[in-house]
Amino acid sequence: MKFPQTHTLKQIATIINAKFVGDAKFPVEGMNEIHVVTKGDIVFVDHPKYYEKALNSAATIILINKEVECPEGKALLISEDPFRDFNKLTEYFKPFEKSVSQISETAQIGEDTIIQPGAFVGNHVRIGNNCVIHSNVVLYDHTVIGNNCTIHSGSILGADAFYYKNRPEGFDKLKSGGRVVLQDNVDLGALCTIDKGVTGDTTIGEGTKIDNQVHVGHDTVIGKKCLIASQTGIAGCVVIEDEVTLWGQVGVISGITIGKKATVLAQAGVGKSLEENGRYLGSPADDFRTKVKEMVTLSRLPSIVDKIKYVVKTFFESDFYKDTSILEKTLHEDFELYWNSSSGYFKLNKETFTQMLLEMSKSFEFLRCDITHLLEEDGTVTLRHSFHVKTIENPDDITPLAHFISIFEVKDGQLYKGHQISQPADETHENLKSFLPKSVE
Repeated sequence: MKFPQTHTLKQIATIINAKFVGDAKFPVEGMNEIHVVTKGDIVFVDHPKYYEKALNSAATIILINKEVECPEGKALLISEDPFRDFNKLTEYFKPFEKSVSQISETAQIGEDTIIQPGAFVGNHVRIGNNCVIHSNVVLYDHTVIGNNCTIHSGSILGADAFYYKNRPEGFDKLKSGGRVVLQDNVDLGALCTIDKGVTGDTTIGEGTKIDNQVHVGHDTVIGKKCLIASQTGIAGCVVIEDEVTLWGQVGVISGITIGKKATVLAQAGVGKSLEENGRYLGSPADDFRTKVKEMVTLSRLPSIVDKIKYVVKTFFESDFYKDTSILEKTLHEDFELYWNSSSGYFKLNKETFTQMLLEMSKSFEFLRCDITHLLEEDGTVTLRHSFHVKTIENPDDITPLAHFISIFEVKDGQLYKGHQISQPADETHENLKSFLPKSVE
């Protein structure tokens, strides 16, 4: 926001009752937020985290809450509360002006422009030629509309920025002294809301078309020939470059840039700057092809989980103890098993595990695995199971051998790393029953 005329540093200090550092006649031409400051502007800063950024910005007058060394060629305004005093300056140079008619006498309306009944046109509004402003449109003070623009019913241009400081007593509003500017050939749908800048302009570029129920936050700059579909929400201080397309229900975080000719697909959540010419999808928005692959993978997760569980279940219910071909197919080349048993601790690899099973098979006529629990998480399967056997010495009876809790990691469709704890089975009915699946209880 530029002042109607240049003021001196001392004059500004007098308005807000602040100390100053610098030449009393140092020129002050305006005030702005840090992202839009130019030479001659005041910028405010009230947190040590941002002191350096403000002092090194393009602003030449820094409204600050601490006496610091003044950079060469600049001036300081020392304030106990820069936020409060920035508001004082906004109120002084851009005070609220009451309206006394539906269409202000100070408004400038171009040739062949139609203002439908019920529209409100505020003080110092400028509307170009061949525009149509439909019923119940609200144009706040100082709004600028170019030539050949159409604004549909219920849209509001120039409401205050959504910008607050959290104080112990409640939220303190940063007052808005900026404008909304629509360039030539812009169309706005019904019920759109375009907030004015805090000190600068919220701008919609030439030829841009905006659908119904779109919100644009303060100080956002939208380029030329953009398309923005309904229910899109754009936060403050966003830069949308030329020929960008935002489809329905896109959400855009503040302070980022969307590159030229980018396309953001419906319901995407834009949380970072996007490159030009890209196609983006999802929340957080990412490259379209990458996001589609992620979605396909997620849709397959249930079948992937079932497959992992199937690998483990099939192995334990097979004749693995006497068929080395099953072991060859099912165990990963780097298979390892860490086994805590009543006989001690064993660490087995594929070869030693195979040898152990072949030795065991010489004593068994038959071995059955009963699984009571089978769970999967992050590619790891946990099972609770017991083994029942017919021994060669007693082939007519099936007896419990041992109870296990096993955890296996599956890799490349094979058992990879395993951990298991076992205890010998006993004849206690409740113990045996707890390790039997319901189908054989």
